[in-house]
Amino acid sequence: MSKNRRPRSQLLLLPLLLVVSIVVSACTAAPAIEPPPAPTAEIAAYAQQWQSGNHIAASVLTTEPAVAQQALDRVEADLQASSLTVLPGAITRVNDNSATVPVDISWSLGDAGTWAYQVQWKWSRQDGAWKLAWDSTSINPDLGPQQGLVVRITKATDGSLVDRDNNQVLSPVRVYSVVAIQAKMTRVPEAASALVSVLGQFDSTLNADEIAAQIAAADPSTGYTVLNLREESYATVADQLAAIPGISAPSSIRNLPVTKDFAKSLLGQVTPIADALTKGVKGWRIVTVDSTGAELKTLSEQQAVPGAKVTLTLDTKVQSAAEGALAKIPEPAVIVAIQPSTGEILAVAQNAPANALGTIALSGQYPPGSIFKIITATAGIDGSSLRADTEVACPGEWVVDSRPIKNSHSFDLGTVALKTAFAKSCNTSFAQIATALPPSALNSTAKEFGVGLDFDMKGAITLTGQVPVAQSIVQQAEDGFGQG
Repeated sequence: MSKNRRPRSQLLLLPLLLVVSIVVSACTAAPAIEPPPAPTAEIAAYAQQWQSGNHIAASVLTTEPAVAQQALDRVEADLQASSLTVLPGAITRVNDNSATVPVDISWSLGDAGTWAYQVQWKWSRQDGAWKLAWDSTSINPDLGPQQGLVVRITKATDGSLVDRDNNQVLSPVRVYSVVAIQAKMTRVPEAASALVSVLGQFDSTLNADEIAAQIAAADPSTGYTVLNLREESYATVADQLAAIPGISAPSSIRNLPVTKDFAKSLLGQVTPIADALTKGVKGWRIVTVDSTGAELKTLSEQQAVPGAKVTLTLDTKVQSAAEGALAKIPEPAVIVAIQPSTGEILAVAQNAPANALGTIALSGQYPPGSIFKIITATAGIDGSSLRADTEVACPGEWVVDSRPIKNSHSFDLGTVALKTAFAKSCNTSFAQIATALPPSALNSTAKEFGVGLDFDMKGAITLTGQVPVAQSIVQQAEDGFGQG
């Protein structure tokens, strides 16, 4: 063996070091590859464009722009939504070139309310650009190709307004509106005069000058409504109205009482509240339809809810009798009939002069007169130990602090039982009883009878009166017989 020959292990060491060096060099020299960014901006842009109704801009961000635009346009046209909200959630990366995102969709659909659901969008990266992998389910998970979304409305039946005996208070009546259209008139003053001559029998307050002024002030094309007439009244003057240039008479169905003035003051307040209660709630269905409009699947629905039956304590017979009793009275006159055992209102009647003053039957305030002696007598029984047979003075005139108080025609009964003084309505007796009581006695006793209390009665504005605590002995005496 030669002395210069190296050991075998030394010969193998150099190539091994060279290989290791090459491997290490290869591992550290190559740059790290960053994954492409997520489609955050593209998702936000598509959601915003769809939500704002810009379907062209939205469809460009899909893999099938023409198909996507057509589908978005059809859904918008079919649903007729007042608004659309599109809220993408957190993005999930499937790999470098695909991602998914859940999206909350919410439509405002008028009678159908708010319709909300969630879809899953799939996004793919093609030629370096992210696109929504178009599918009809990106609009709704149950929507198929070439299908649409439609809202079907179901009508609801309204309830009824009845009296205590279940008699219909309001019924459907055809009403004609007499409308004067200036644009179709040649001479407004002459037309106004003609209208008064024809319609005056239905409303004596019509004035030709006022009608002419209203016609001139109204929109020339839509006109001014002079009067509304029930069908039976309109039929008697239809030909005369047709002869007046510029007059039209469109009609509609309205719920009205049996006569024009029936319970007018009361129903004017009750009807708006009753209408809300008797109004039925429409039902709806949201369905998918095919290209012919045929229904395929119901996605969401709500059944129609019929309106309620609203019952008034009103007694139609009593109401009619009360109105008949007032009809010929020339002064403002009212009747409120109440069932004493329950406090229920049976009738609220006003004659025409009273109606001109407003709802005075329930809200007018007047001196109570001798009926207040009921309260004074009760206060005397409670506070002064009076009884029905207690004797009280009933002179023709009684003076308190220089104020003379007299009976009607100054009648004088002398000393009589309280029940007799009450039956004869002796002012002087009750003035004396009142002044013997504490100043607050009439006020507190009146509240026990409901005077001055605040009643919440839906459908009626009520004032229950007031009995202020007397500030002087004279006022206290006058309050005692209902004149303070």
